[in-house]
Amino acid sequence: MQSSKKIFLDLNIVSFLIIITSCIIIALGNINMLGISQKLNQKEIFEKYSIVSIAVVLSLIIGFLIGRRAERTMLTFGIIAFIISFILLVLVEFTGVHKYGSRRWIYIGGMSIHPTELIKVPIIMITSYYLAYKDLLWKILVSIPVIIVPSILVLKHPDYGSAGSILFVFLVSVFVSEIPIRFIILIFIIIGLSAPLVWEYGLKDYHRERIIGLLEQEERAMEIAYQTVQSKIAIASGGLYGAGIGKGEHGSGQWIPNLHTDFALASISEDIGFVGSTITIILFMILITLLALKSIASEVKIAKTTCILTVSLIFFHAFVNIGMVSGILPVIGIPLTFISYAGTHNVVAGFLVGLCSGIPERKPTPIKPL
Repeated sequence: MQSSKKIFLDLNIVSFLIIITSCIIIALGNINMLGISQKLNQKEIFEKYSIVSIAVVLSLIIGFLIGRRAERTMLTFGIIAFIISFILLVLVEFTGVHKYGSRRWIYIGGMSIHPTELIKVPIIMITSYYLAYKDLLWKILVSIPVIIVPSILVLKHPDYGSAGSILFVFLVSVFVSEIPIRFIILIFIIIGLSAPLVWEYGLKDYHRERIIGLLEQEERAMEIAYQTVQSKIAIASGGLYGAGIGKGEHGSGQWIPNLHTDFALASISEDIGFVGSTITIILFMILITLLALKSIASEVKIAKTTCILTVSLIFFHAFVNIGMVSGILPVIGIPLTFISYAGTHNVVAGFLVGLCSGIPERKPTPIKPL
């Protein structure tokens, strides 16, 4: 009994640390965005990011409250959220704003919303529920409308970065779904065999150019590899401690397109140096580890599945963004959670982190009648 109680108390501390770590990363994002707004001489960037940060904290609190009643509300809330976000995803095809070579955003009440990010919430909630409580057949049947259909719509925009994150969540769900290993191997064989077809018919010309540019960065430094090369120069110029918040000369020269969005980490490296970028990476490692610990140690199935799928989403964004900023992965438009100027994504991530923190770690002990 004492052992069980000790685990419960420890996991309560883990849930608390998940929230604290997330808030520290959000605060770091605000400091970085202040520096970027100074470098680009656009103070509205920091002002808008600050407002979004308040929304992120509120979404974290809402997620926490919903998580306290996860077993009762997870499926219902997930289905409602799926219907709303799916309708918005379809609307993107007709009323979406075209930016950066794709149609991803819609405007509602003067706000720019990214429906592809919104649909990640019900995907994780519904998938987590079925992984926890349903048999194998249901898990397979649910994955088709909940994961596959939205992914096809996302690819049509085209938004390969977001589609990749959804696919990664799907692959992680396959691993934890108790599907026989032979089926998992079959899935990876199919993915491997389809790679040449995806390269030839699935990717657009500029996607292939980005991959080739990654391998020929020096030769294409003024072409397709421009962002990558400029990002690496900014990182190198930061040295050990950086030039100071808002004082990085490379960023202030506006050499890096999308500095406040996909390349926000390059600004941290330039302003706070190797120390700042290392602290950022360590904070993400801590957050991912804490979520994984809660998934492993929780007695409640829905807590295990929700935490591991949330880990997969945050890990994908961190790994891909850090990789493309440092020049080891192609640029595909993936923001760094809580650091990049990516309002919808950060609000979604805040909700999911709050959800994971709020889900009870064990089922309440029934009270015995007198």
